[in-house]
Amino acid sequence: MAVLGGSVPKGADIAQALLGADDLDRTTIYFSHYLFETFRVLGRTDAIYDRLGLWFEHAGRGLKTTIESPEPTRSDCHAWGAHPMFHAFATFAGIRPAAPGFRKVVIAPQPGPLDELNAKLVHPAGGFVALQATRGRRGALHGVASVPDGIEATLVLPAGTRQWTGGAIKF
Repeated sequence: MAVLGGSVPKGADIAQALLGADDLDRTTIYFSHYLFETFRVLGRTDAIYDRLGLWFEHAGRGLKTTIESPEPTRSDCHAWGAHPMFHAFATFAGIRPAAPGFRKVVIAPQPGPLDELNAKLVHPAGGFVALQATRGRRGALHGVASVPDGIEATLVLPAGTRQWTGGAIKF
């Protein structure tokens, strides 16, 4: 919470402590949303993928909805545990509103270990915000990002930032 609130500097030592300190309590499934947001801020989406194992175990346990916490769980249908769906778009594809009402969009993908991203998110003005990206041989992302007509957008990549209004942009 200190990282998300800007009370501590964003550094590798914070990420290492969150990942490896033995004296920290681990977040439960529903509260992991804040941990995932912290890893996004720290640029460590790879750590999110490691944590997703808790969700991938659900089907093998016969669950069709998200649980509140690992065993012993109190709830086998806990909506707050569905936040990986939010992070698929907002963190891995990096699609987030940049102004009230989604009038502006920022797309700052953080694919972690994925070599390919395909995301299509409905926009309140109609149409979709979409991202199709593939990691090249040298690690850079290449692809196409698009937003509905009239929507201002910013694409943030390690190689630089690009702005456009409506339509698609290749990168």
